[in-house]
Amino acid sequence: MAGRVSEQVKEDIKRRTSIVSVIGEYVTLTKKGRDHKGLCPFHGEKSPSFVVHEAEGYFYCFGCHVKGDAISFLMEHVGYSFIEALQNLADRCGVDLELEEEEPHIRARRRERREARERYAEVNAKALAFFKAQVQDPAAQAYLEKRGLTPETVERFDVGFAPDGWDNLARALAREGFSTVRDSVAVGLLGQRSSSGHYDKFRNRVIFPVFGALRGEVIGFAGRTLSTDKEDAKYVNSSESEVFHKGHCLYGLYQAKKTIRDRGYAVVVEGQIDVVTLAQAGVGAVASMGTSITEDQCLLLKRFTSTVHLVYDGDSAGREAAIKAIVLLLRAGLTGRVALLPEGSDPDDLVQKQGVQALEALIEAGMPLFDAYIEDAMTKYDGSYPSKARVVQDIAPVYALLESKEERKLYRRKLDRRLDVLEADMDAWLRGREPAQVRSINDGQRSGGGRAPAPERLILKLVLKYPQLLMHWEALKGQETLTSDGIADVLEHATAIYKEHDRLDVLALLTRLTDNGMDAHSRGVAQILNETDDIFETEHERAFIETANQLRALADRRNRSIVYEKIAATGSVKEQLVAARAATKKKVRE
Repeated sequence: MAGRVSEQVKEDIKRRTSIVSVIGEYVTLTKKGRDHKGLCPFHGEKSPSFVVHEAEGYFYCFGCHVKGDAISFLMEHVGYSFIEALQNLADRCGVDLELEEEEPHIRARRRERREARERYAEVNAKALAFFKAQVQDPAAQAYLEKRGLTPETVERFDVGFAPDGWDNLARALAREGFSTVRDSVAVGLLGQRSSSGHYDKFRNRVIFPVFGALRGEVIGFAGRTLSTDKEDAKYVNSSESEVFHKGHCLYGLYQAKKTIRDRGYAVVVEGQIDVVTLAQAGVGAVASMGTSITEDQCLLLKRFTSTVHLVYDGDSAGREAAIKAIVLLLRAGLTGRVALLPEGSDPDDLVQKQGVQALEALIEAGMPLFDAYIEDAMTKYDGSYPSKARVVQDIAPVYALLESKEERKLYRRKLDRRLDVLEADMDAWLRGREPAQVRSINDGQRSGGGRAPAPERLILKLVLKYPQLLMHWEALKGQETLTSDGIADVLEHATAIYKEHDRLDVLALLTRLTDNGMDAHSRGVAQILNETDDIFETEHERAFIETANQLRALADRRNRSIVYEKIAATGSVKEQLVAARAATKKKVRE
């Protein structure tokens, strides 16, 4: 679908949509007071922390802090594009999408790409059907049995086989027509002969189809050779195309995402067969497509879990890949462990020979991500002062990725001991690389720290619960009476949003706070709005006026105190007047 949707139409669709009905199709929700609660579909949890607010039209998870509206839910959980999600909601509430005009060449390019994706998905599906039909080949069966894969697992992952021959698939696809062959070349299933005709790029290989993590459409293939010829690459992937970007997808994620959410973590391994074997043992595992894990893949994993364990080979290449992955995982805000296998072993062998318990024990014994990074950096340390500087220089950028103030403090002390550096010196070395501290929404920063005064906390709760009070708050110039930077920040953004939308768009407020680096503030606002008590429900205006007056009185008292302190520092008023008169008389005499 071409064009852009006007804001008016978009808001009309959102206003008419029951977000509870939409999310209720994917999540079991239970009514709690005015809102609905359930297990979060974006991370594994046993106690429900996922709240859907029908009146405000947004959802929020107190576990992983994901938030959004009905549109973003369909995009993130189901995998729709923005227009697809909006069309889905429009169909539900009977609204016709009115699209703003686009430049003709942009509209044509958008249509062309969409049609190409549809064709490529269709040709991949035809190839998958061909590969699956060949999986009973004795060579394929011998390999799968050797790996200990059950027929159920083979079926679950749609494992197939590409026979040993130059044009088995090419001839099958040719029967579907010229356009199918052309698209098969584009996605890397077939190659063009120098003379005429086409040849199969996947030959004598066990085929592992790659599925889109959200919608489950086949987007590409990985083929594991059965040839003993050392010249043949062990694995071959589909070519990059409109539907397949190996740096953006993870093999096995579509099949593993429920297990990952249930267990609360994902395991990243290096090969497709490892993923399938671990899945058969009940482990949610994924593999990058023949390269080191990428930033996009880390962000994709974050949709399903906050904990990722790396299980890589213990050789130098595996250790190097782990170090690169640690930086990307921490940058994405993920935690986990690094478990390096004994040289010559892989996860498949470990589970086959010793059971899944051996893998779980290996992960448990592994190092937390940043610890593993420190140990690698320490290999450069020889006790000299220059080597200390090199180690800190290496560690500092990764240290800055740690989100917790307490965690950074503990690691700083650990580095002090390991490098025999005074804590003050280590602070100086790391200063400037450490991210700004996140303030609590209730911190009393303006008054020199401590918890914000109770009246300020109450005024915040009142205006969030009864947003129409925001305009009264601005008219009273209430910001001038606050001592808490956190509360002042939230009220400033809330007032601006109220003016823009003529109402308090809660989701817009939460998003704006997060976008401005105020994650703690966003969580605090969500917590207040989730409280079921309707404070001063019938007398909230009176409570607001009394609290605002109290804040004004406290501010006046602080201002008088500041004046008195200045007078005390320079002498009494009487003393200052006497000194001024004496100075004047002296000047006249002169």
